Amino acid sequence: MSVVANFYFGARIHAPKVSMLLRILNCFLASSLGASGQITLSTPRTTVPPSLSLSALTAVTGPPVTLPKPKAENSPPPQLAPMTPDVTSSFNSTFFIEDLLHQLREELQANATINTILTPFEIEASDDDVADTNLSATVFRGYFTGFDSPVRKDRCSHKVVDNNVTLQCLITFLNLKSIAYATVKGEERALVIVTTSVEDVIFLMELEGPLDRMMRLYQFKSVLDPTVKSQIVEGSVRAKWLNEFKSQVGQNIGIQLMRILYRDFRQVINIVLSRMSPQKPEKAG
Repeated sequence: MSVVANFYFGARIHAPKVSMLLRILNCFLASSLGASGQITLSTPRTTVPPSLSLSALTAVTGPPVTLPKPKAENSPPPQLAPMTPDVTSSFNSTFFIEDLLHQLREELQANATINTILTPFEIEASDDDVADTNLSATVFRGYFTGFDSPVRKDRCSHKVVDNNVTLQCLITFLNLKSIAYATVKGEERALVIVTTSVEDVIFLMELEGPLDRMMRLYQFKSVLDPTVKSQIVEGSVRAKWLNEFKSQVGQNIGIQLMRILYRDFRQVINIVLSRMSPQKPEKAG
């Protein structure tokens, strides 16, 4: 090819002498290169080297990605684990609660008079316990008029400023079968806690406000007594709550939570009440 090129370009330089030879050469090139007279290059067939084979690529990039199949329309939603309320974030005196619950269980099992009609109890608020609307809840002191153990006033006679003290006061009232008389967000309400029989049944009922500063309530008979009655000397009771309360008293339901006024502490109180449920041994056979 190089000889032909040199001869071709050299012939162009001496064109007047070799014109006939150039024509013959052009005809020869046209016949050997094709009708178009253009040079066509042919490259050898290339092969994939072993290092670029499919197995080698798979080893580097990983196996082929398989897209997940679409779920069926009627497939049940995934089951999420229940959220456990963080009790320690609301209060720090867990040991105090456990101690009160232990005392309550012992009293329910030892004191047989709990199954009878208890004497009326009063709720009163002194002049220095005036409700403060700036506080989320202000718990007043209360006591039984015919009961030997009054509410520990050194714990619950002061105003409540945090969740910890409020919960302690609530359980203190609960331990002594008393009542928590409170103002919740500026509205006077009463939280009635009634404990009946050794079954450790606790009922909560909301009284409509505003209520008088002094009120007298009668606790309920035991669940063993079919003639369950309640009397409200002062104040008004929502009929639906009272009717539901009466219907539930006649059933052995363990612990029944009818109404919680302390919405901020609902999860904590539920945990406390669930711990108070007695563990009954399973019947053999």
